[in-house]
Amino acid sequence: MRMPGSPTPLDAAGNRLNNAPEWSGGGSAVYVHAAGGRGTVTLRGDVTWQSRVFFEPFNDDIETQPKYGLLHLRAAFEPKSRRWELAFFVRNTGNQEYSTSAGNVPLTAYVGRPGDPRHWGTQFTLRR
Repeated sequence: MRMPGSPTPLDAAGNRLNNAPEWSGGGSAVYVHAAGGRGTVTLRGDVTWQSRVFFEPFNDDIETQPKYGLLHLRAAFEPKSRRWELAFFVRNTGNQEYSTSAGNVPLTAYVGRPGDPRHWGTQFTLRR
């Protein structure tokens, strides 16, 4: 591999691919409960996890993201008519700090894109 501006090729053989964790996975659990003939209440939890990733071909220790996991929760009510749904959610419940990319720019500055922090909200869905 030849780096821009480098007269000689550099060898990245044996290194991990950019942004490719060795291990990653996720799972979900959903619980649906009848709400006394009025409709249904649904509770959902989603978890994702990934091992360390490198953001450049030479796997240096600066442009990397260590392993991390995220937990997302959601609770919803849907009436028997199924015409609408009201939900409350929390994403990244543990407020895990993580990066989704990194890179270095001239003058030895390092930049990165942080992942989404914990956030919560409501969602209203109207169906025809």
